[in-house]
Amino acid sequence: MTAQDGFTPWPQDLADRYRAAGWWRGDTLGGLLHAWADRSGDDVAIVDGDARLSYRDLDRAADRLAAALAAQGIGAGDRVLVQLPNGSAFVVLLFALCRIGAPRPTRCSAPAPTWTWTCLVAHLRGRQVGLQAPRAPRGRPRPAPHQRRQGRQGRPARRRRRPARQGDAAVMTTTADAALDAFYADVAAAGLQPLWTQEGLMPPDPTVAPRAVPHHWRWSKLRALAERAGALIPLDRGGDRRVLSLANPGLGGRPFASPTLWGAVQFLNAGEHAPGHRHTPGAIRFVLEGDGVFTTVDGDACDMHPGDLVLTPSWRWHDHNSAADTPMIWFDGLDMPLVIGLDAVFFEPYPVEELQPVQGRNASARRYGAPGLLPDQARPAGRHSPLLVHRREDTDRALTALVEERGGDDPLVSVEFVNPLDGRSALPTLGCHMVRLVPGAATAPRRHVGSEIWVVYSGSGRSRVGDAAFAWSAGDCFVVPSWVTVAHEATTPSDLFRLDDRPVMEALALYREEVLPA
Repeated sequence: MTAQDGFTPWPQDLADRYRAAGWWRGDTLGGLLHAWADRSGDDVAIVDGDARLSYRDLDRAADRLAAALAAQGIGAGDRVLVQLPNGSAFVVLLFALCRIGAPRPTRCSAPAPTWTWTCLVAHLRGRQVGLQAPRAPRGRPRPAPHQRRQGRQGRPARRRRRPARQGDAAVMTTTADAALDAFYADVAAAGLQPLWTQEGLMPPDPTVAPRAVPHHWRWSKLRALAERAGALIPLDRGGDRRVLSLANPGLGGRPFASPTLWGAVQFLNAGEHAPGHRHTPGAIRFVLEGDGVFTTVDGDACDMHPGDLVLTPSWRWHDHNSAADTPMIWFDGLDMPLVIGLDAVFFEPYPVEELQPVQGRNASARRYGAPGLLPDQARPAGRHSPLLVHRREDTDRALTALVEERGGDDPLVSVEFVNPLDGRSALPTLGCHMVRLVPGAATAPRRHVGSEIWVVYSGSGRSRVGDAAFAWSAGDCFVVPSWVTVAHEATTPSDLFRLDDRPVMEALALYREEVLPA
């Protein structure tokens, strides 16, 4: 919540630590209530004496009161004087004010507990407006909208003004609440939601109401937990991958690094085999530690070594096989959150054997791996790259040449893994890059539409992602959400793998980027 009149701001050092730890989500009160109502609508949100309000009740009550306040002319920036007992009515009012963009309440002490009803007084452009809070007198249930007395032409009858009691502010009861109650009930029953009660649908930029937050996963913790999983979790058809996914703390417990990207570490014990399957989400494997493992993709057994990138494109059979004496750990990257959001996930286990038959070994690398050379024959169909494995030595050679070409003055050089047939991204939904950071200077701050997962292959340094600062070393992973500023500085020569969703953003004409002054 932004510090405004009526709120006490946090100490700056506490706020900085809160953001750096990844706990700050940037949500508004109104947006949080919508999320709670969607996720836990029937759970009890407020206990007020004998009354109970669920999150859904609270959300709807805030919407109704927000509409009534807006009808009285109360809007963004107005200062509101609240005179309410300490109960559920004040909570409803607070959320209603957030909904109309006027979250600057000033609380005054309520009259003695002899109150049986409540009121609020809003100072609006020099005049006073009062609204009776939507609470029934004790001992008598509030009539349903269709049971209330109707005036001429079917309109709700004007209620007689209740005599003011001692301590009451100037009160003008509203005649619109019955019609509004009936209207909102009919709208909800029709499966509709009013646009004017929604908050955060069209923010001025993605950082105003972010979902993902900058976050950092350390290799020491990742590796230790992956190794424990290797000792405790067997591979079988019911759970044929031993994977620990990167769960962004801003995504409500979902196992996603960002709204579009899945990131994880996968652990394969010595001599193990992960059975074959295929799925519509596309995937990549970036090897972090170990040797002697191969991934078979549609019959092509691709050897895996540290620093290699292996593609498992959409709807291609693949399995993982170890002939080693030691475990292997690699980074998994998928477009799974995006494909889930598009309702396009399909999955199928390999139908006959646990492992598909090997038809060749590193066949795609032999056919398409020579620089600038392609076989003089029919090109394979499909949008993904036919080259399934990219070797570390090739990547290192290309990065070294770029650093030398630029005289070592540029703090960052990078290469992209592409489809050799057309030069586009190796997978249609995932951008894969290798970045080399040269010590001595920080990169210029930049931001762009689309999220990124960074995986440190070697070296050490620090990155500032929004308000968070991450000191990283080999094996660490961190996420940069969409339109969040990022800058890097290496303390030793460093190579980092970057996975992003830029191909999707460009295909949809949504991509934009900006370089900011240092």
